[in-house]
Order: sequence, then structure tokens, then C-alpha cells
Amino acid sequence: MKIALSAGARGLDARVSPVFGRCQYFTIVEVEGEQITSDETIENTARDQTRGAGSSAAQILAEKEVDALITDKVGSTSFMALQQLNIDIYKKSAGTVEENVKQFISGGLSAIESPSTGAGRRTGF
Repeated sequence: MKIALSAGARGLDARVSPVFGRCQYFTIVEVEGEQITSDETIENTARDQTRGAGSSAAQILAEKEVDALITDKVGSTSFMALQQLNIDIYKKSAGTVEENVKQFISGGLSAIESPSTGAGRRTGF
């Protein structure tokens, strides 16, 4: 299974970004059983688009054959794009990329079942 996390920096010890479409990086981890077997951090090339950053970011993850996304805020267009691409969305917890993956594996993260609204979804770190 491949899991993507919106991230503010590179690596497993990076914090998970609170936004999806305009996050700086995506860390993609491959999980087998309860172990992380590989990880890769890629730049989110969609983040500086004037419009459609979330849809383009969703396409980046689809091209990497991601099964699930861990983030915090997902706008309505991004949410619909991720659903159409069959990428499940989970709400991040406090902590690093690695800590969030471990919580995901143990079933400790909640599914995001509707888009985020309000201020803050357009800003990232």
C-alpha cells in the first residue's frame, strides 16, 4: 500500500502539513504489513498554480499510484478529485510523517469524509 502525506519538509521526521493542494512536499511511503518498506519525498509542483492546485496535486498522487492520503485540510475541488481517483483521505494527527504512518497502520487516524471550509485551507508551510 502506498500512502502520501502532505509535508512541510523532506523526510520521515518532517511535520505533516495542514493543507493538501498547496503543501510544499509529498512524502510517499510504501507499507507492507506493519512496516514502512520505502519512502520518497517529492516537491508539490502544483502548489504555486493560480487555480486548480488541489486537482493537479491529486493527479500527481494518482501518477505515483497512491492509495491513501494523510493531511488535514482538503478543499471541495481537491476532495472530489481525490474521490474520483480512488484515493482515501485521512486526518493527520500531531507529529511527524513517520508517527502519522504508524498511527494509520494501527487504525488510529479518522477518515476525512467531507471537504474543509473556512480560512486557512489556502496556506501551508
